[in-house]
Amino acid sequence: MAKVYESSALGSLPPSKSNDSSSKEDDLDNMRKEAEKVMAYKTDSQAQPVNSKSKKTTTETTIKDGKKITKQIIEETIVGPDGKERTTRREIISTEAENEQEAKKKNEGFFAKLLKKDQSGSDKPKPQQKLSAFIDDVVKTHNKCRKQHGCPDIKQNKEISVLAQTWADNLAKTGDLKHSNHTYKGDQLGENVATKWSSVGGDYNGQEVTDQWYKEKEKFDFADPKFAPGTGHFSQIVWKGTKEIGVGRSYTTDGRVFVVCNYYPAGNVIGRFQENVPKGK
Repeated sequence: MAKVYESSALGSLPPSKSNDSSSKEDDLDNMRKEAEKVMAYKTDSQAQPVNSKSKKTTTETTIKDGKKITKQIIEETIVGPDGKERTTRREIISTEAENEQEAKKKNEGFFAKLLKKDQSGSDKPKPQQKLSAFIDDVVKTHNKCRKQHGCPDIKQNKEISVLAQTWADNLAKTGDLKHSNHTYKGDQLGENVATKWSSVGGDYNGQEVTDQWYKEKEKFDFADPKFAPGTGHFSQIVWKGTKEIGVGRSYTTDGRVFVVCNYYPAGNVIGRFQENVPKGK
């Protein structure tokens, strides 16, 4: 899903509740109204079910620089509406404080900063991007990355953004970083997920979260292109066959932000890396 920065403390904080504040912008409501006919995987008369034939999950845990790093790889073989089998792999990499005292110190620092009268405002959280601006930033940065590899631009699909937002809200409610099983027009969607926590309120702008995923390019072996741990977010961003993206973002009351990007058609299909992840510049 996402490699969380040092400001993250996934798993070290209690389960979070969704924030019903102004982060639910009017433009999201409008998107939902426009896309009432979405949830194509439920309502589209042309949609056909996608059956999961087999699913394998492996988990590895390591400690590095005082941080607990958990890596989960999900490999699933699905049967599409055309009757063909396809194997996809998705990866979750999360980082949490090894010592709960570290998270406690961060929370204590949060309240100390609230009491601090800093005229410069340097201790105040950055203003949030409006959701529409955030989505535009994500799409723009994705296309900038894709251009480096000679891949065509992708565009936002508002129906898919409704699905992504629904899942982002679910993650903020449960506090668990995990993948959805969303489908669109009978096909499973690709998905990148990220989270960040900060004592003054975690946040991403569209460029930051995309750059975080794209940095996995450094680990990708273009001489032997295939799925490998720690590279799945990058390969999905530049996947040549992907044409549309949906974006969601949600906040919790304890300073965390969750970002979900869904992709159609999905990337990271086993056996198709050679033609879909070119090395580029």
